[in-house]
Amino acid sequence: MPEYLAPGVYIEEVPSGNKPIEGVSTSTAGMVGVTQRGPVNQPTLTTSYADFVRKFGGYLDHRVFTNNRDALPYAAEGFFINGGQRLYVTRVVGTNARYAQAELYGSPRGNPASTTLTQLAAAGADTLLLDSGNNIAQDDVLLIKDGTRSEYVTAQSDPVAAGVRIHGRLQAAHNNGDNVTPQTPTDDQVFVANGDFAAAAMTIALVDVLDLAAAEVLRIADTGNSALTEYVTVDSVNAGTNTATLTLPLQNAHPAATTTVTRVTLVAGAPKTLTADVAIGAFMLPLNDTVGLAADAILQLGGEFQVVRNVVSSLSIVTSETASAHAAGVDVIKQVPLLRAYAHYQGQWGNHLRLSIRHSSVLDTTVSANVAQNANPIKLAATFGLGTGSVLDIQRAGSPIARERVISVSTATNEVDVEGG
Repeated sequence: MPEYLAPGVYIEEVPSGNKPIEGVSTSTAGMVGVTQRGPVNQPTLTTSYADFVRKFGGYLDHRVFTNNRDALPYAAEGFFINGGQRLYVTRVVGTNARYAQAELYGSPRGNPASTTLTQLAAAGADTLLLDSGNNIAQDDVLLIKDGTRSEYVTAQSDPVAAGVRIHGRLQAAHNNGDNVTPQTPTDDQVFVANGDFAAAAMTIALVDVLDLAAAEVLRIADTGNSALTEYVTVDSVNAGTNTATLTLPLQNAHPAATTTVTRVTLVAGAPKTLTADVAIGAFMLPLNDTVGLAADAILQLGGEFQVVRNVVSSLSIVTSETASAHAAGVDVIKQVPLLRAYAHYQGQWGNHLRLSIRHSSVLDTTVSANVAQNANPIKLAATFGLGTGSVLDIQRAGSPIARERVISVSTATNEVDVEGG
């Protein structure tokens, strides 16, 4: 073909027919769109629909991924069904896409808190009643340790005293606003039990009733278990049989060998009031205040006496309501974050991941020199595999004595410094 070497007007013949279209293979294709998971903005080769699912996930929920944003998995499936062999997929995500993350928790070294639920927490509960609120504060994360129903909740405020839990159970119903009067006992005459006292008994036998009289109060205590202590009022006395009839039945059984019976004089303190109705058999008393109350305090409600087990704390968890029901007595343990794990790719798929952690020792060694309590450094026989953040479980004769986090390692001297020494 001649070359155009200078400016000018030249005539060039052009074929009038259609030019042939060069053939292109349709076994290789590329697609861009939304998928469940996978690399973002990175063309990735897939060679089958099963391979696509492994790398990018399956179908998308059309109710969530609207406006045909659920189309790519169907397109990929159709491509391979129709004979496609190589598909390059580029996943795209929105500007607000985030990495799913999970906090891994453990008990704190300082200011730990472990308590129990005072009463049932129903599913969806936004308040917990705890046997103790010590060392629990706003924003603390708590583990409700209840087997397969275990869950984390977050304290929305500091716990506040809400009432008391008693050792026994109420023997009568009481109404909102009724008085609950603290009593201070003074010991008087001691009596000797003549045989075992049965639970629910209305009459007790004594070796000698002496000058015991109706309307007097007896403390029946078990030397082996202080939780069985109860206060009862005498209804009548039979000097001929040395028995005393009570106004209410005993709540507990009392073996003669470990039971002491003491007449007491009670002095009433300033009354509290119930803030809600309480039924027969209840063991939690909601009160307007708990000032001056503590374990083993004596309370009078109408004609019955009850002994305080503990002051109850109310804790708001309004933004992290319980997912399951939890019975009274379930452990509640304060937690602190130890590790934060992120999903490898952005997207909701990470919300379906579950993490499992187990102890895995990278080093089994011994302490090679004596070290004082709370002192650093600790000299070890070896430090291979240790680094800042490693955790040392220190045992003596197979029994754990300390668990400390490493803050520095000297491989030259095989010495480590730990938090707190």
